Amino acid sequence: MKSQGRFDQYGGFYVSELLVPVLNAVEEAFLTCRDDPGFNREYHALLAEFAGRPTPLTEMRRLGPLWGCKLVLKREDLLHGGAHKTNNVIGQAMLARQMGRRELIAETGAGQHGVATAMAGAMFDLKVKIFMGAKDIERQYPNVQRMKLYGAEIISITAGSQTLKDAINEAMRYWTAHSREAYYVFGTAAGVTSVLVADIPLEHADEILPAARRHRIAPVFMVSELTTPERFERIAAHAEGYLYVVSYLGVTGVEDAVLEDKIAAVLHAARQHTDLPLCVGFGINSRRHVAAAARAGADGVIVGSRIVRESPDLGKIAAVCDELSGCLTKRSW
Repeated sequence: MKSQGRFDQYGGFYVSELLVPVLNAVEEAFLTCRDDPGFNREYHALLAEFAGRPTPLTEMRRLGPLWGCKLVLKREDLLHGGAHKTNNVIGQAMLARQMGRRELIAETGAGQHGVATAMAGAMFDLKVKIFMGAKDIERQYPNVQRMKLYGAEIISITAGSQTLKDAINEAMRYWTAHSREAYYVFGTAAGVTSVLVADIPLEHADEILPAARRHRIAPVFMVSELTTPERFERIAAHAEGYLYVVSYLGVTGVEDAVLEDKIAAVLHAARQHTDLPLCVGFGINSRRHVAAAARAGADGVIVGSRIVRESPDLGKIAAVCDELSGCLTKRSW
């Protein structure tokens, strides 16, 4: 936040002035801890001994053949707490301890992030307050009970829609007033800066890559206009098959020509580091988007959400594929 404060040419983002020094302190502590070998050793030890990493890949031996492919699941549900949330929360709780905070606060909707935060608070002997919409409390009562078993205090939010958005607002208000003793365990990418959620879990590449190779699955990594040269190098060293280039072609309010230039720039940067095919995806849902990606120099395009949207009507999927691929020289499904 302190080093950038802006999201490319699209402008900045707003937080209360009272939180600016707090967020700066969090960022400084995070960057220091991220590069600290001792912090990383403890973090990875806790992932193994507390969370239960590595988690296995389970082959779906009956469903895969029905779909004509090899289908495996990465079993994050087997982590302590029952979800991937534990990966993120352990690191943030360690950061809170490093900063001298004595209380963890968090928002939650479905409850899994709240459960993980409550678990971390119990392990590190930190007080925990979980902000949760009243409607979500009713819907997710079993998770609410789990949080309470770990000693967390549940703050029911009755304002607004009584869901996650309002829980975030109340958690931010509380943090503004108690930032000297409380640490907000971010669980939602509620703005353009989500460095903790994005970076603390990393890709778990050391765990995933050997398992993928055992199952003869090519690990595909994502790159974007925000990918640094150093990260390109790391990704290129492990990627197989192709690179997934994030396009944002379907983003509302942004001209295709602007995004086409951005895609071309990412493709050029990626080709300095790899000979793998570069396939553009994320937001591609029309023939116009496919043509824009092709003009930018993409080796291929990836269409996901449009296919999912049409999936209830299987007869339409073939027509959609024909529509989108009409401007391409080769097709594969």
